[in-house]
Amino acid sequence: MLVFLITLGAAGTGAGLCARQMQRMALRSMAESEGEKLAAIGNAFRQVGTREDFEQMGELARDAYLRYQFEQCYPEGYGLIKDGACIANRTAYEILNPQALTGAYMVQELDGRQVFLFKQPLAYPEGFEVLSARDISPLWDSLARQTGLFLALAAGIGAAAAAGAAFLAGRMLKGLEHLKDGAEAIGRGELGCRIPDGGKDEIGAVSRAFNRMSDQVERQIEDLHLLLGALAHEMKTPVTAILGYGESLRSLRLTEEQKRNCAEQICRAGARMEKM
Repeated sequence: MLVFLITLGAAGTGAGLCARQMQRMALRSMAESEGEKLAAIGNAFRQVGTREDFEQMGELARDAYLRYQFEQCYPEGYGLIKDGACIANRTAYEILNPQALTGAYMVQELDGRQVFLFKQPLAYPEGFEVLSARDISPLWDSLARQTGLFLALAAGIGAAAAAGAAFLAGRMLKGLEHLKDGAEAIGRGELGCRIPDGGKDEIGAVSRAFNRMSDQVERQIEDLHLLLGALAHEMKTPVTAILGYGESLRSLRLTEEQKRNCAEQICRAGARMEKM
């Protein structure tokens, strides 16, 4: 579950970032296109008067003249802004607060529609800006569908990756379970215990090393049993001799020579045991 959540989160984050980047690229492309359009229309609009002509006009006359020329030069979808207020509106929307557009462009939801707003200042006279308002709801819906598709694809990839990881984790855990069972069996004295070969991965290498260890331990225990048996057999004769001569010295009435002979035999048996 943890692997699934991590994989799904990583895939979802990547898909969200890709969708966000695609959205930014689309908006940047629209902004560049709108900027080129406004530049072309602005060239014609600047022909209506020079900077000196506007400076010689009064403010009311200049504003009225600009509104008139703006409506002549600019098609529908544009508004003329002066000092943060709309003085000529050819858009399909009521422009109340142009200052809310702090950057060059933004997307705003109006009456359930997604509207792309783009603002560009006039070269002269100063203090005037042109605002573009375009309904991009079809494009926005298409981007939303693509985002959903990316997320669904990321979920599918995350699920597939998580399933693969779970399968591999299950195999690893199964191999570890065999190792645990084998170690417990050896702890109970079942030295001949063997575990299944885990394959060619690291768990398989550990499983084969465990089986080799089990073989070596079993052989060493067998060798130890043989050694102990041989020692017991070799020690049996001198021990029997020591017991026999010791019992004779303790319970029989012997001559001095017989006593010396028993003592010598006991010493020889002790010397044989020391050599072992």
